[in-house]
Amino acid sequence: MTQLEPQPISPRFWAAAIIIPSIVVIGLIWALMNPQSLMFLNSKEPIEISFQVPGEPVTRSLSQFRGRVLAVTIWSPDCTECLSQIGVLNELATRFGRDGMMSIAVTPADAAAIRRFASLQSMNVMPGQLERGQADVLPADRPYTYLVDREGFARLKFKGFREASKLEGTVQKLLEQ
Repeated sequence: MTQLEPQPISPRFWAAAIIIPSIVVIGLIWALMNPQSLMFLNSKEPIEISFQVPGEPVTRSLSQFRGRVLAVTIWSPDCTECLSQIGVLNELATRFGRDGMMSIAVTPADAAAIRRFASLQSMNVMPGQLERGQADVLPADRPYTYLVDREGFARLKFKGFREASKLEGTVQKLLEQ
């Protein structure tokens, strides 16, 4: 019986053995770090969030606003960046409201915490308290904003602050659809 001699491993094999796993790892890191997560984007189901507007006896849901383009921000009272983002939503709603755009700012905080922000009352932004359990299934980052088309599908989603000028193009495209 003859023993086979080990063959040298080709440089191409070594290159592939290093490059392919590296690309996979980089892709996974990018997917985890990318603020434009694909959760809800291009979903077969419309995005649905239920919330209570302070002072109103009934629960609202995003499905009640079908036919309008929505900017929905999930915020927290202790987040200064959130308040800046709500200001951007106000600016967008003021500018595009006549064209069918509406802004909503929801928080897991209680109604009393929402009422402490008197500036919300003078804005074109509907404030709301998330229904129990809703905050558990939504992203924990604050602010977290969705741009929702007229059929209720999320078409853009991001965490953190974005200026109105960075969102206007997307809002205009959604309004034209």
